[in-house]
Amino acid sequence: MSDESMKAVRYSIIPARPEAHLYRVTCSIEEPILRDSSSRSRVVPGSYMIRDFARHVVSIGARSRNRPVTLEKIDKHTWRAQSVTGPLSVSYEVYAWDLSVRGSHLDTSHGFFNGACVFLRALGHEGAPCALEISGPGARATAIGASLRRCREKAPGPSDSAAMSRRTTTS
Repeated sequence: MSDESMKAVRYSIIPARPEAHLYRVTCSIEEPILRDSSSRSRVVPGSYMIRDFARHVVSIGARSRNRPVTLEKIDKHTWRAQSVTGPLSVSYEVYAWDLSVRGSHLDTSHGFFNGACVFLRALGHEGAPCALEISGPGARATAIGASLRRCREKAPGPSDSAAMSRRTTTS
């Protein structure tokens, strides 16, 4: 399937339990590739250290057509879903208690995140367009960096922190 004809990979992020510093993230793929895999980025663009963002995933699960889908952990930062026919959604909780610009933070007063450390990369869908929904009580989003369209043209994929970085605040 060519990049132009790929359906968007959809992401949603919710400050699920600010008192526990947990974001709830869902990555949805309408047309998964046979035995789809997802991985966490290990780098932040502009930072040359290898990072272990996957350690912040505290729970993960997948569903297709309202049925559970088995996930197999391939290595420290990659999960593979069993074969499905139909849409695939992978939902996970991310622990966010890092005040650096390379991480994510969430508490009862505010939250922010760097896309490289919260969004799974849907392997095989790196060239697909991405859609992002940020929701929560009183949530408002402010883009940091370049526009999504420009970043997709430059470097496709949700692990591009300039493309997916957002700041959320609660009123």
